[in-house]
Amino acid sequence: MIQLDVSARRRLAAACIKILSVVLLVFVHGCSVVTEFVFLNGTSAPARVSYVYRSSATAWQPPALGDHAEGPFRVLAQRRYTMTSDPTRVTVVVPPGKALRLFTLANYPGNDLRGLSLFPLSELTVADDRSAVTLQDERALLAFQRWDDTLFVFPAYEVVLEESANRP
Repeated sequence: MIQLDVSARRRLAAACIKILSVVLLVFVHGCSVVTEFVFLNGTSAPARVSYVYRSSATAWQPPALGDHAEGPFRVLAQRRYTMTSDPTRVTVVVPPGKALRLFTLANYPGNDLRGLSLFPLSELTVADDRSAVTLQDERALLAFQRWDDTLFVFPAYEVVLEESANRP
């Protein structure tokens, strides 16, 4: 049997703790699922998308543009969107046929009351040259439809704007 002095035992214990910490981090990170929230402009006209983060949201995420709801997405250069603070409002013009990833959430449970507590937006506005629609809180959340386990999409652009334009 190998005899270790006190100093060697402490170093060994510290190394074991580091190894266990890394293993735990890999396990926890490997078990998390990232869910994307995407606006899909399925029309032939540009759409102006503006969204406001709740004051309780941990941090805003830079918007990203892609050719499809499933991505891949490229983070937009700061000159391609506007952002104001207090509250944090991001506004992006989404070209026709493009998808805008607004944000991602880790381990999102779904569009229910549990999901609402994690949903970082308090307001979502979609507009074109003819009309606009603004959705707040739960209505903003419910505008996103589950496409799969890791993707929620707001695809009803034309229908929503046509309905808002026809209201008295």
